[in-house]
Amino acid sequence: VGTNASMLTLAAVALGVPSIFDALHDTTRHEQVAVSYGVAIVMVVLYAAYLVYSLTQPPSAHGHDAVARWGARASMITLAVAALVTGAMSELLVSAIEPTIEQLGIGTVFIGMVIVPLVGNVPEHWAAVRIARAGNLDFSMSIAFNSGLQVALAGTAIAVGAGALLDHQVLIVFPPIQLALLGAATLMTAILTSVGRANWLQGLELLAIYAIAALAFWYL
Repeated sequence: VGTNASMLTLAAVALGVPSIFDALHDTTRHEQVAVSYGVAIVMVVLYAAYLVYSLTQPPSAHGHDAVARWGARASMITLAVAALVTGAMSELLVSAIEPTIEQLGIGTVFIGMVIVPLVGNVPEHWAAVRIARAGNLDFSMSIAFNSGLQVALAGTAIAVGAGALLDHQVLIVFPPIQLALLGAATLMTAILTSVGRANWLQGLELLAIYAIAALAFWYL
């Protein structure tokens, strides 16, 4: 949990620094692009190191001592098929969002920042809650953290790299309100997970951060 919390803090810093740099009045466009691309490279290296560290730890460090039901080959094939299906479903989701926004009048920011992440992460949320109820809090928190780390580090870096290859420049620049909410959620998560135990009130505090963010994004 401590490693995941520190990684989440680094992810918040990596997303925040280019945005703050972009807000400075004496910076050029070339400098802003260079900072975003440089941070994206750091993100990829950091996430790769995180994966290596996680996969090379002893099984006891992850809190699951049971014998694996699937072999490595079956697991890789299942992951590959799931990735392809997820890509296809993502295309369908994107094509269905625009008419939905027009019919319901919901803002694109709320759809993209609240609805899509919430619905898309339902399996991970369910697995994390089920494992936590079984008493394995460390493994449960790893699942919850990994979801955010994948998007913040790997997803952002891939988007920046794809933009460079497709001649559609993507910079790591976010509005101040998004950075503020990201910092608040990261700080609250790090504080609550530092003791290695959890209760219902701490869970409610994290949900309160999410509710505040959803309220703000509704009016953007």
